[in-house]
Amino acid sequence: MAAGLGFKTFLTGDVLSAGDTNGYLMQGVLVFADAAARTAAVTSPQEGQTSYLKDTDVIQVYSGSAWVTKSGGASPLTTKGDLYGYSTTDARVGVGTNGQVLTADSTAGTGVAWATPASGGMTLLSTTTLTSSNTSINVTPTGYNQLYILVQDYVFATDGGFQFRINSDSTALIYMGASVYARQGAGGGTSFTEGAQLSLDYYGPDNVNDSNVIAMTIDDPTSTNFKTGFWTNGMITTARERYVQGGNFAYFGTSAISSLQFIASTSWTSGTVKIYGVK
Repeated sequence: MAAGLGFKTFLTGDVLSAGDTNGYLMQGVLVFADAAARTAAVTSPQEGQTSYLKDTDVIQVYSGSAWVTKSGGASPLTTKGDLYGYSTTDARVGVGTNGQVLTADSTAGTGVAWATPASGGMTLLSTTTLTSSNTSINVTPTGYNQLYILVQDYVFATDGGFQFRINSDSTALIYMGASVYARQGAGGGTSFTEGAQLSLDYYGPDNVNDSNVIAMTIDDPTSTNFKTGFWTNGMITTARERYVQGGNFAYFGTSAISSLQFIASTSWTSGTVKIYGVK
């Protein structure tokens, strides 16, 4: 078969030669039942020659050495959310599940796969209502880098304060903390504590108040080394004075954290403790 001659506009009365037929008219899209039929009919394909195969519904162009698919073909997609992929041919990448992300994966046939991303942020581990004078909360911080503890709307039966312990540990001098505080109309100060528990209230609210809050963080809760943390406290007293207090602390026990204790000097009448794990 002759090589393609390009494009020509034929006029009325022109003589159609064999060269014109082979060089122009035969350069259209050739239609065959399948690749085998094409091979039998076109024994010397020319670069740029185009064919359509009925069995696969594809258009292929001869590159000079092989027939290359350019368009068409039955879609491998079957489901809403499917993506086109490629292995050695076009292939379906099935839709993932809610929350998954598309990830490069050399072990997958198409080189990509849907996967659940590594989790991060904060996860609520526990919500507990403060009751009696000592509320103990079991906690499993495995897989978290930090604990975030929020004590909300806590109130005592009478003026008082509360202490905090880890793993019910009341060993002498195992807690150490330094804090600063400010009181409405009366300045502020600093304090230092050490003992069998950590004192978190400078001057406790009574049962007429319901807006008191403490936020705490504890680093590396699963470590078998010392633990450090930070806390901030905001409260209103019987006399409607406002206090803010905060500081850092250390727990010199070497066990991973498994429980937390909130110990009121009198008793709790309300309050909620929320414990979050932080990645």
